[in-house]
Amino acid sequence: MARRGGGKLAGFLFMLLVGILIGYLTMTFINIESGPGKKKFDMASLYGTMIDEYDSSNFALLDEYKFSFDDFKGTIITKGSNNILAAEINIESAGEISSSLEFDPSVFSFVGAAHLNENFESEMNFKDNIAEISNVGENSYLVIVRGKDIDFQPVKFKIFKDGNLLVDDEVKTVKQ
Repeated sequence: MARRGGGKLAGFLFMLLVGILIGYLTMTFINIESGPGKKKFDMASLYGTMIDEYDSSNFALLDEYKFSFDDFKGTIITKGSNNILAAEINIESAGEISSSLEFDPSVFSFVGAAHLNENFESEMNFKDNIAEISNVGENSYLVIVRGKDIDFQPVKFKIFKDGNLLVDDEVKTVKQ
């Protein structure tokens, strides 16, 4: 007498194991290519909905803003090419600090963003035309916007610690 359904269950279990194995191997190879201690993230590797395929070596350095306090420091680097603006934010902090980049919505439209390393104690959120960053430790972030006009407006930058405003300044978005 033949058993019913046994073949279906065995086939299902086989396919489940194959799927898990493929997922494991995929994640292993991704981590080998981009794991801790590997090369720094290259903006040229961003594609698709994140940004059009641009070669970041053609991006002109527009501004480099450095800040340093007792328990945190960092830089904001703006680069541009045609009507694309990339803002790279690098922050090192012992405790939690908050920062924001504010783009004029009449001039800029948001394209994409990336957390360039894997410190999960930090986060980046977007609300309308503001990129908000909550940072602990050493992190790098990338924000990409498209300018609606060649004459870009400055990007406003603020840093807060314990609710107190420490920096309220601008970074340039045009080469001067």
